[in-house]
Amino acid sequence: MSTLRSIDLPAYGGETLIASSAGAYRDLPDELRNFADTLWAIYTNDYDYSVPKNLEHQNAEERRKEFTRLKFETTHPVVRVHPLTGERGLFIGGFAQRLRIVGLSNTASRDIIRLLQAYVTRPENVVRVNWEPNQLWCCSTTASPSTTPRTTTTASCAS
Repeated sequence: MSTLRSIDLPAYGGETLIASSAGAYRDLPDELRNFADTLWAIYTNDYDYSVPKNLEHQNAEERRKEFTRLKFETTHPVVRVHPLTGERGLFIGGFAQRLRIVGLSNTASRDIIRLLQAYVTRPENVVRVNWEPNQLWCCSTTASPSTTPRTTTTASCAS
């Protein structure tokens, strides 16, 4: 379970997008869903964080160096099953860099990940939270990763 709470609100922007990884999984065509069920992705903390210079935070380069000082790499299934509900959801995002399929190139891996991520970020699978003072948002993130686009804060939640 994750909770998000508004403490200090910016003058503009600052919305949070909550994506339903379970909704994305349900939206997949049967053939793609069956394929996704067989995939494992390799996740790492060392990936391309390309952010336009005008959107970089202060000391971004130093923070990135610290974040990647120790490089981690792990594998997880692309489809995770929520331990309480049994619902399946896509477990991908920025940290998923390539798929663990023998003979599959990094380019092909990224293309498949982008295809699956496009289902996660479809408007029908995303809700935008426009924060008000002292607002609290709760969602289950047990089977879902978080992904952050350039202009908003995002949490990806199982529905």
